[in-house]
Amino acid sequence: MTLGILSVLGLHAFVSSAEADQRDWLIVNRSPLADGAAIYTLGAQSAGDLDGRFGVDIGTTGSGSHGVDTRVWQWGNRPTDVAWYSLALPGPFPNYDWTWDKAWIEGNVIPEENSYRIAARIGRHESFGNLVEASLQLSYALSGSGVGSDAEQTMATAPYLRLNILPTDTALTAQSYVSDTDFIWHSSVEAQQQLIKGMSLVGAVSDIGLDSQNASLRLQLYRRW
Repeated sequence: MTLGILSVLGLHAFVSSAEADQRDWLIVNRSPLADGAAIYTLGAQSAGDLDGRFGVDIGTTGSGSHGVDTRVWQWGNRPTDVAWYSLALPGPFPNYDWTWDKAWIEGNVIPEENSYRIAARIGRHESFGNLVEASLQLSYALSGSGVGSDAEQTMATAPYLRLNILPTDTALTAQSYVSDTDFIWHSSVEAQQQLIKGMSLVGAVSDIGLDSQNASLRLQLYRRW
């Protein structure tokens, strides 16, 4: 009964960080869409050394009444219906510099599109005194869609590096992406400078294949409330 109430009201099942290390917890959410429909998320997470998440997003059709969603449940025939999963594994030798801190295996399945995604990521975080924090991440993903002779698969990789310059509240990010569909590196470099607490200035340069003629520049000022 409690689960049903949480779904209708769009509430999450939360626990404190201390409790999350000791037990599993549910993921329950309702996200309304602009056309009046909604997406329900139901899943579970197991916290600890093996951090796992799995669940489904289920869309609804029809029309609601009196503020209560009474739409028909038909999982598997809309792009909003997704089964997803994620499993995090700690590195095998945490005291050695050449291993990763954590690895992730994650992906999803979209029945309506006959598509899937399987990805693996490894990451490492290093602190250099009180000056710099560095995060390095490498990811590999296999995506597929269609069945039979119409089936297509794509393999991609995306390295990522982020440096936090602690004394100046500056963050530098470099990332790239390449797949076997075009074999061209899509790269970007971003700098984020905190002006005051909650307000930052972001500048980014993106290019395709390291070709300056196709480069784009983005400058953004935002405030976090």
